Amino acid sequence: MKKFAFLAVVLMCLVSCKTDLTDIENRITEVEKDGQSIESKVKQLKDESLRLSDAVKALQTKSEELQKISKELENKSADIEKGTQTLKEELEDLKKTSQDLATQLQTLQDEGKTLSSHLDELEGENNTLVEEWANLQELIAQAQDTIEQLTARIYQTDPRLLHMEFLASENPLQLVEDAECEIIGDSAIECRVLNVMSAKTLIPRFRFTGDYVTIGNQEAVSSKTAFDFRSERLLVVHAGDKKKEYTVTVSAYTGLPTLWAETNARSLSEANSYYRSTISLVDNASYGGTGSLAETSGRIMAQGSLRYYKKKVDWSGETEWGKNDYRLNFTYAVSLLNMPSNTDWQLSPNVEDITMLHNQTAFFMSKISKLDYTPRFHYVDLMFNGRYTGTYMLGESLTAGTSRVNVGDDGYILNIGSNTSGSVFMTSLLEQPVSILYPTSQPASVVKYITNVVKEAESVLFSSGFADKSTGWQKYMDINSFVDWYLINEIAKNTKGAFWSGCIMNYKRGGKLKMGPVWDFELAFGNAGKTSATGFVIKDVSWYRRLFLDPAFVSQVKERFAYFYDHQEDILSNINENAQYLKYAIQEDNTKWDTFASYSSSGLDTWVLYQGQVASMKNWLTERMEWLKKQYDAM
Repeated sequence: MKKFAFLAVVLMCLVSCKTDLTDIENRITEVEKDGQSIESKVKQLKDESLRLSDAVKALQTKSEELQKISKELENKSADIEKGTQTLKEELEDLKKTSQDLATQLQTLQDEGKTLSSHLDELEGENNTLVEEWANLQELIAQAQDTIEQLTARIYQTDPRLLHMEFLASENPLQLVEDAECEIIGDSAIECRVLNVMSAKTLIPRFRFTGDYVTIGNQEAVSSKTAFDFRSERLLVVHAGDKKKEYTVTVSAYTGLPTLWAETNARSLSEANSYYRSTISLVDNASYGGTGSLAETSGRIMAQGSLRYYKKKVDWSGETEWGKNDYRLNFTYAVSLLNMPSNTDWQLSPNVEDITMLHNQTAFFMSKISKLDYTPRFHYVDLMFNGRYTGTYMLGESLTAGTSRVNVGDDGYILNIGSNTSGSVFMTSLLEQPVSILYPTSQPASVVKYITNVVKEAESVLFSSGFADKSTGWQKYMDINSFVDWYLINEIAKNTKGAFWSGCIMNYKRGGKLKMGPVWDFELAFGNAGKTSATGFVIKDVSWYRRLFLDPAFVSQVKERFAYFYDHQEDILSNINENAQYLKYAIQEDNTKWDTFASYSSSGLDTWVLYQGQVASMKNWLTERMEWLKKQYDAM
């Protein structure tokens, strides 16, 4: 019973404790909820605190900016106060200036009234002058009428051409600009058209004294009648029973550069003497190209025997000066057509070469050879003392220099041939004399030195041990130049190259005797079909006859000929290019010099005749190469 009572008490305690625990748990739950609520509020307070802190910082920054702005405003306010003071001072100055201007304006107004009065006086004087000028014009017109009447009376029995020209406006399909003609010596008319023309049917404008004018037996009306000026035409001025004849030559720009040479005396009376002149070069018909030369003082000399042209007459009534070789010498070194500057230049006419291609073809072969130097030449049209004188080659004369024959200051340029000048010497076995082209000053010691050099080389060449490479001829003579110079002349079958004329050697002290540069090939390359493509010409010359006895020389000849043989197409292409370049020039040159006169009966025009000659030259060269190949292969 006591145990039961104890248990009941315990049970009642447990129930009571359980009740208390539930309350406590509920209380704890509420406390936890309150804690979470408090944490949330604390977090909110922290966030708010951060926002307030950022706001405070922003306000501080703005406060600092406002302080700066306030400082700037204070400074600007001070500047404004200073500026206001300055403006007040300037305003005072302007007031003073305005008063001064008002005073000056009054003065100018007074002066204006005075000038207006003077102007009225001047207008009256001007009206008087106008009337007097009108009277003078009337008197001038009357005087001109009188002069014309007197001129007509003076020349009414003396026919004469006064002026002639071709206007582009009257020849719109032919001319790009007016071409004024020059009346030379009252017997010839020279006209130069500055553009390329394939035809020359032109309408001339002219003035004359007389009854009427005929050109080629047809009456000519100025600015109306057209004539074909591809060849020279006879212009005749008729006056009653009298007449005056003029030979009209119309030359046209050909696409080539034009060299103008004007001598002081307007003529050359003798050869091999220099005449003072002014020389200019136009690389383009319309404007100066890169290779042009402005008018420059210099000298010009006709070289060798003078040539005249009997069909044409110049201003003195004598036979016209022909197509000669010329030497140009300038006061100072000049560059022509972009060639290296020098004082001495050459003008070659190619009178013995109907193709005008022989020299340039030989020079091209020289350029691709082992020769040290090849003379540079360009085609040009020559206007000599106002007259068209045909197509020439303008280029480098045989002078020493680093850009020409480089033999140094004390070296030599020699010429083997019959046409010699300067100091001359002979050797035992050369067929022709040797002349010294350079140096131009040739005292006895200079002549003796080079004479000994050439004679010693010749002596060794004809000695018993001449073929020894160390002690024989190769010790004194340069094999490369002797072989390539020989082949170029032999391939071209240049008869002058057979040690006859224009065979050039050069020697630099301490070195070896060399052949070259190549020079004068007008009579080569078949000479317009007059020379056979077979047969040797240079190989039979004494020195070369001896050289061909040396196997080393023969071996190199065969090797180098194979080189030229393999470059045939390049040589033929060069011929074609030059021929095409000369298309218009060749026609103008023929008009001047009747180059193709012997072919006139064929009825073909000049260009067709010229192409035939070029084709003949190329065929000859091909045959020559094949013949030589057989000969050298058999050696």
